[in-house]
Amino acid sequence: MAQSSSASNQDNLGQIFFEAFQLYTSGIINNSPSNNDEAAKATAVEIIVPQLNSDHNRLIYIADTIQARVKRDVVWIDSAISIYDGIASSIDPLFSAPGLPADRRGCALVQHYLITSVYADFTKTMTERFWNVGLIHFLGRLGASRESIGALTTNIALYIMGRMMLSERLFDGQNLGLCLDYIVHVGPFLDSEAPGSVNEFGGMLLQLRERVKMGGTVANMAVCWLFKMRGDGWRAQLVE
Repeated sequence: MAQSSSASNQDNLGQIFFEAFQLYTSGIINNSPSNNDEAAKATAVEIIVPQLNSDHNRLIYIADTIQARVKRDVVWIDSAISIYDGIASSIDPLFSAPGLPADRRGCALVQHYLITSVYADFTKTMTERFWNVGLIHFLGRLGASRESIGALTTNIALYIMGRMMLSERLFDGQNLGLCLDYIVHVGPFLDSEAPGSVNEFGGMLLQLRERVKMGGTVANMAVCWLFKMRGDGWRAQLVE
């Protein structure tokens, strides 16, 4: 009976510390400036990493909190990527999580939770009439940020593009514009890959052009502009 009471007290104490961690670190993330301030990002990383205390649940919470802000604050996207990268480069290389293989430790574990959180958010927004602006812009940045731990692989970049361009919601609200913006950001990366991937990307663009024919004059003009950008080597990037 005494052992049961002791275990219960330990659980309660652990929950109190976890809630304190949530309150403290969510404040750091949510109050971080939106202007990509280098000092603020470095400070956030310096505060967050020691507080993880080798607890994978805390790392999951950080990933989810960053993603929550990304979805409501487009301007903060570059800061979010920098904070992820800062945590990944500062975390204990032996930091692990139960149930995950040994190659998912330290930096790789941060990457795992980033991708897991992003995938869940993307799957959800694809069911919504109006896609989340911050999330789609974030995915585009990950496609363009080749040095980031969150940099999209070729297959993932093509998968995201395919889900958007084939969605029943493509012509609702800003969705087509978000799809095109994503393609502009990942296009240079995809066109630098192996010939098979370049050809697959080109084939998907042709599919998109056919589908957009039903979207009206403005939609057709936007896709024609996209093809011109590709033909020009993606030099005329979107103004951020």
